[in-house]
Amino acid sequence: MSAQPVVIGIDVGTQGARAVAHDSTGRLVASESERFAGDWSGPEQHPSDWWTAVTAVLTRLTNQLGNREVAGISVTSTSGTVLPLDTDWQPVAQALMYGDRRSADVAADIDRQFPELGANVSWGLPKIVWFERAHPELAHQIHAWRHPADFLIGRLTGEWTLTDQTTALKSGFDPARWSWPDAALRSLEIDLAKLPAIGTSGRIAGRVSVAASNSTGLRPGVPVMLGMTDGCASQVGAGAVRPGAWNSTIGTTLVIKGTTMEPIVDPLGRIYNHRHPQGSWMPGAASNTGAAWISAWFPDRDLNELDRQAATVIPTGRLSYPLLGAGERFPFVSATATGFSDQNTDDLTRYASGLEGVAYLERMAFDLVEELSGEGVEAVNTAGGGSAGETWLRIRANVLDRPIRKVRNANAATGAAMIAASGNWYSDLITAVEAMVELESTIEPDTLTDLYRHGYDRFRSELTHRRYLP
Repeated sequence: MSAQPVVIGIDVGTQGARAVAHDSTGRLVASESERFAGDWSGPEQHPSDWWTAVTAVLTRLTNQLGNREVAGISVTSTSGTVLPLDTDWQPVAQALMYGDRRSADVAADIDRQFPELGANVSWGLPKIVWFERAHPELAHQIHAWRHPADFLIGRLTGEWTLTDQTTALKSGFDPARWSWPDAALRSLEIDLAKLPAIGTSGRIAGRVSVAASNSTGLRPGVPVMLGMTDGCASQVGAGAVRPGAWNSTIGTTLVIKGTTMEPIVDPLGRIYNHRHPQGSWMPGAASNTGAAWISAWFPDRDLNELDRQAATVIPTGRLSYPLLGAGERFPFVSATATGFSDQNTDDLTRYASGLEGVAYLERMAFDLVEELSGEGVEAVNTAGGGSAGETWLRIRANVLDRPIRKVRNANAATGAAMIAASGNWYSDLITAVEAMVELESTIEPDTLTDLYRHGYDRFRSELTHRRYLP
């Protein structure tokens, strides 16, 4: 009996590329990754580095797969990154990365003129405006503005027309009206002919060309589907695609994303909304606090052992807000916020209270979501470093008073593979995800819930006392 066919998801991030192959049940069949050569940390990257890494991982992946059929491919990449291309679809200049802050003044001007766009310095829109103003000698060479995933799909297929509705958001696309805001963009002197047409995630953008086949080992004609931004693809990979489902990723920062029937309108701009391919919405937001404090406070410590020992001291009864640096953006906005913790305690208690502090912020985030949306948060799927330790998972389940569901392979590349499956094997994204997501474990609230409810109230009172909250 021949092996089951697979779908491939490709994720090109800040540091490198990853490709995974999954079968129709969600089982991981093969995985490859490749770091970019040279310096990847600056405000610009060269798209040729992306393509070199992608061809490397696909070549190794197809060698692993042998004669196994590839039913479809999808690509995800960074949100807010843009690149100018000429008439031959070659870069006019390097890509402007989402972290490039040279357009800060332009972003502030756009926000004053067109606050409905929600643009900020991490968006692609101000970068486009800034670049054409700063480099008039290059502006006339620009035939099109595209995003990293668009560039890679173009290199795979030879088709350059489309982008998806999530990738386009930070370039100014209005997902509610499903159109580029003509008046605003023309006022900013953006040529709308340079912007891509919009297709829905999971739609076929093109098929693998003979040239790309020779570079990657993929069979010519394999369909390549429009994907999503890396944040949305991670949400898909974590299984949070049905209304009421949410995902928390605790890496360097705390990122929450979920699915609601209606967009969340946030007067303070903490939450923004992507459009779900089935018509609902995918709101999300990110804190400046996450897990970065752990390595800063406890360098060279065995974190598995710390987590195991922390189980003996929870709830700690101490208050900790483990923010590194100054300023918070979600679940509250404060330019002056600074972290705090009890210095008059042992390392173990300080560590555990830091875990509790992040959990309290997560609870604040979901309280805010329910308040602004009027929709319930039924369960929270999880990924990232915050899902690795059993003690932290138990703390979070009790603070949130909701089940925490740990999902295997909850990453952007797997999400891209599921999007490819949604346009191929399954009728829609929800059906694909629910068939392919692999639930590793569920952590239910237990006897600590009431104690943590009191701790959460104290935490909010302390933030109010410090004037971080109204």
